[in-house]
Amino acid sequence: MPLHEAPSSLPEHDEVWSSSIPRRKSGFTKRLDEREDVKLFFKLPPWFRVQTPMGEYNPDWAIVKEEDDVGRLYLIRETKGSGDSEQLRGRELKKVECGKAHFAALGVDYKVVTSHNEI
Repeated sequence: MPLHEAPSSLPEHDEVWSSSIPRRKSGFTKRLDEREDVKLFFKLPPWFRVQTPMGEYNPDWAIVKEEDDVGRLYLIRETKGSGDSEQLRGRELKKVECGKAHFAALGVDYKVVTSHNEI
């Protein structure tokens, strides 16, 4: 069963800027952009949703990272103000846990991070 269908056409841009990205995430993107090992990253669009028992979940970032010893890594990262699961509220914590299980089943590295250093 597909997650959601992508729009039939996507804008043709080299860069996409959004004023809806909070400042915490803007700093995150600036730091990712400065990293040599990060080859590509983008904010996952609102239509990209994972179905969970707690409702739909839209993770934050898709990242392609290059590592000498392993090659390319395909990552999904959720950015939060705190990496401590105790700081996340009930429903949000459950969605994050479901997201982690979903991407693990697909063989995609998923993690909650608070900074670019943790990717």
